[in-house]
Amino acid sequence: MSRTPDYRLKILNKSTDERNINAGAGWANKDNSITIKVSPGVILLNDKDLLYTLFPIDEYEGGK
Repeated sequence: MSRTPDYRLKILNKSTDERNINAGAGWANKDNSITIKVSPGVILLNDKDLLYTLFPIDEYEGGK
């Protein structure tokens, strides 16, 4: 992706409050879908305690 991301992927472990605030990025597409790229080394697990959330990137994070 050559564009600046529109979203930041963050992970929260609800049982330990451990956070990964830079797990990946997302880009909004013209068809209203979102393309996601996971950061190197990040493993997405199927775990009821893990919460995966896309947050809009604001101007303070270097976004639009």
